Amino acid sequence: MACTLVIPHLSIQLDKYTLNDDFYVIELANTNVVLGLKWLFPIGRFVMNYQEMEMDSETQMATR
Repeated sequence: MACTLVIPHLSIQLDKYTLNDDFYVIELANTNVVLGLKWLFPIGRFVMNYQEMEMDSETQMATR
């Protein structure tokens, strides 16, 4: 896959979480955004429920 464009310092809001990173544009059918593992680093620990398609971070779990 060839990268067609680099967008430095792009900011994306995911609910209450803001992701600021460099984004690399590639042609990938039926896909808007692919997030690698790097964006999860600041979140810390999290629990993923694949059946419900939900994710809880350590800070969200502590407030329950």
